[in-house]
Amino acid sequence: MLVGRVVMLVMLAVASFLPARAVLAQQAGEPVVGGVALQRTTVDGVTLFYDPDVDADTVKSASDAIRQGLVEVPEATGLPRFTTPIVAYVMADDARFRLALSEVARVPLDLIAEEIGGYTIERDGRMLVFFSAPNVASPASALFGFAHELAHLAVREATQRRALPQWFNEGYASWISMRVIDRHAPAEAALGRQLDRAAVASALHTRGMLPWADLVTRARFSRAGVDGLVNLAYGQSTLFVDFLVARHGVPALAKFLTTIGEGQTATPAFTAAFGAFGTESAAFEATLATLKTELAPGLYVVQKAAGDSALILAVVGGPARDTAVVELYQDGEVVRRRELDVDGVGLLVAALPASLVSGDHRVSIRVRAPVLGTLELDPTSAVSVHPTSAPQPAPAQLPGRGSVRLLPVRNAA
Repeated sequence: MLVGRVVMLVMLAVASFLPARAVLAQQAGEPVVGGVALQRTTVDGVTLFYDPDVDADTVKSASDAIRQGLVEVPEATGLPRFTTPIVAYVMADDARFRLALSEVARVPLDLIAEEIGGYTIERDGRMLVFFSAPNVASPASALFGFAHELAHLAVREATQRRALPQWFNEGYASWISMRVIDRHAPAEAALGRQLDRAAVASALHTRGMLPWADLVTRARFSRAGVDGLVNLAYGQSTLFVDFLVARHGVPALAKFLTTIGEGQTATPAFTAAFGAFGTESAAFEATLATLKTELAPGLYVVQKAAGDSALILAVVGGPARDTAVVELYQDGEVVRRRELDVDGVGLLVAALPASLVSGDHRVSIRVRAPVLGTLELDPTSAVSVHPTSAPQPAPAQLPGRGSVRLLPVRNAA
């Protein structure tokens, strides 16, 4: 099952590359991915395999997150401890992550969106959990990722592997992982919630929300991700689960799952736990009018730079499936310029290392995009800037635009 929208933030800096990997001979009993034998460790009964060039700090972050998740996810869900054997894989990069999904888990990759950096699936009575190493490199990101995937296992055990709507499966796992991470890194949890809100708000200004029928099955949910709507699919689902908790309490979530596990289908189980789906979904969607007003089209600072924390920006209501130019100015001179793809709901999220926006320089960020025009703000003193006139609809774009491109930089530091 897909990880709850692991946030892939685009850095406005020169990318680094992993060193070339030596091909290792297969060791007895160790899985091999792409000709490379994985290394093994065990964490509280969970087998953890990892690429030989994953650094020791990342292995420790993943191991600590597994150890915490095994305890804290059942506490957050109110469901029993896990009984299913768990095997985790941490791969060196996104390419290796996708290769492991294909070779180890036999997962078709055509329905795995590029934004996905974690995946869980049950094979031969074991839950297999896969991550790309950058997504579990820090303690907070590792705990968020593993808590999300372990929440999926909680769902499977509570429902006795019976069918339930995929929007609930993903929204519940994201909501639980936010609840777990809130205990240890509340700023990161708050950032995740704000990005979910930004995705839904951007959709309300551009294409509208996804019909719930398009999020019921795993295949349809995955299709939304491939179509550039992964942020919306996860954000919409997570906010709805949060809404259900506010109205009915956390125990109602467990009741929905265990009622399915007792043999009820999803519709009567939902009614028993929350009430009629039509009534609940309509009430949820009515609350979004406030969100649409609060996050009008524009450029937002969703996290200020502080210490090691990056500056994180979000464009809401931008040119869906088009591009925007993001420029960083220091003392009036442009020092970074990137042309970045905007997702299918008009959302763009970018991060700048704190070192680029701190110090004695006078800093400003400028974003130029169809629909929005030119938006400029000082991230040290402003939190948002909006078009001076109402945004104009952009011409329709064909899906499948190219990847991020680096433009020439003048007067670079």
